[in-house]
Amino acid sequence: MGFMDSYKHLERLCGDMLGDERRISAYIDEMYENTEGWDLVDGWESDLKKLKHYRWVRNRIVHEPDAYEDELCDAEDIEWLDDFYYRIIDREDPLNRYYEIVRSRKSIKHAPEHRMDSASYGKNSSSQCSDDKPGKILPGFLCFLCFFFAVVILFMILGEIL
Repeated sequence: MGFMDSYKHLERLCGDMLGDERRISAYIDEMYENTEGWDLVDGWESDLKKLKHYRWVRNRIVHEPDAYEDELCDAEDIEWLDDFYYRIIDREDPLNRYYEIVRSRKSIKHAPEHRMDSASYGKNSSSQCSDDKPGKILPGFLCFLCFFFAVVILFMILGEIL
């Protein structure tokens, strides 16, 4: 594929992914809107610069009569566009990596809600010690005592009959 074919291929994917007819421009705008991406995602700035450069090259080829693809770009440019396309497919592009980091940070913020409290740390969670779950032990113990006395009374009655 040539530069324009690779660019259009990537452009279509960006438009479909973002649901925006501005396509690569929408991807670039999305990168600018997520200002934390510069610090969180390795390669954010270089990918943004490349996308802007290739958009500029595309615009020159399309709008300037004396601009030609073979003069403005080479095989490395085509390779970068194709590679970026597959990075999006594999969810390894800057925006997907950024959103993954943000999601994992949000799940970490909610983690304390699911942690064990320090009072129960190191104890068997299924133990029935009186200082663990006092409200559940007494009814169980009373049921056991009632059953025990019922069995004793049954044996006493059976012993008198026989």
